Amino acid sequence: MNLLLSDEQTQLQKMVKDLAVEKIAPLSKQFYQNGAFPAEIFSLLSKQGLMGLMLPPVFEGAGADTYSFLITMESIGRACPSTAFLFNTHLAASLAILAIGSPAQKEKYLKPLARGEWICALAGTESGGGSNPFTIQTTAVKSGDSYILNGTKTFISGAGSADVYLVMAKTVNESGQPGLSMFLVEKGIPGFTFGKLEDKLGMLALPTGELIFENCRLSGDALLGSIGTGLQVMGVAGGLAALGAGAIALGLAQAAVDETKTYLKDRQILGQKLGEMGAVQMRFADMLIELQAARSLLYQAARDRDTSKPGPIPTVFQAKINTTEKALKIIDSAIQLHGMYGYSKEYPFEQYYRDARALTIHFGNNDVMRSNLSKMVLGV
Repeated sequence: MNLLLSDEQTQLQKMVKDLAVEKIAPLSKQFYQNGAFPAEIFSLLSKQGLMGLMLPPVFEGAGADTYSFLITMESIGRACPSTAFLFNTHLAASLAILAIGSPAQKEKYLKPLARGEWICALAGTESGGGSNPFTIQTTAVKSGDSYILNGTKTFISGAGSADVYLVMAKTVNESGQPGLSMFLVEKGIPGFTFGKLEDKLGMLALPTGELIFENCRLSGDALLGSIGTGLQVMGVAGGLAALGAGAIALGLAQAAVDETKTYLKDRQILGQKLGEMGAVQMRFADMLIELQAARSLLYQAARDRDTSKPGPIPTVFQAKINTTEKALKIIDSAIQLHGMYGYSKEYPFEQYYRDARALTIHFGNNDVMRSNLSKMVLGV
């Protein structure tokens, strides 16, 4: 990794790598085989103080910058992508509460989130709209000092396992103007239940499913921010989560490169090592180039996020799209270089590919992000 890291970042990197290799990776195999939620891994993250990575010390967080966030996400993403996926959501949602929440909300939620007592998830997607928030049909209607929530969310990561959900709903302000607002909804509140869980291609240890709201009464202080600021809240969370998705993909791509390197040095066909064959060398060289280029853009986006004014950042869009798609290409090349071994479940590449594929869809569908990136740069 060609980065100039501070002593603190270097220590964090070593700690997370050791945790990922020695403890998370062995557990991950069990959870993937059973399709079970990796609660034990989240407990490990809590004990290491990582659940509040981006929160300031006043809320018992580590106060880490975006570089440190990417370092952490890459190592955990390599060891257990399912854990990293929800961990990414948790950190992004926590940051949104920090940025937008009231003093009372910060006091109530941030310390338990930082300690890992609660896991936080994002709930924006609905079956009829996908990535377009303006198609949301879930409503939150003011009723005295409360809001009545009705609707269904789909493909929500952490459904049933997370403890707190940031739920986007249609609202109307005092002037009758419609808009989108974000609400903090805790598991167990009357009127809030869970529907079916999806049987997915990848991320097999991550529950993904429906949230159902039927006349779910929320107190007035469940509103995060003010009426009509839901997109602002999602923007805060979404920018960090997009970079996190890129870092998870980077971890998977790095794993594919490392394992392919070992294979090419050891594997012999007709008395010649694979790594000595010209065509193989060319494909492997492309894997190395694409990995380094993806890493460079991702960390440039992290720098831009830490130094830019609030608002959409073009390099964040570019890095998320590029890194997740380059990871797929790198993993595909690893499969090709391993031949039928790469296609076999005896090797990890088929899992890498299935997990990486999810990252091109979630945390911002890449095709939608391309459209938004163009509009941002062209000013249309």
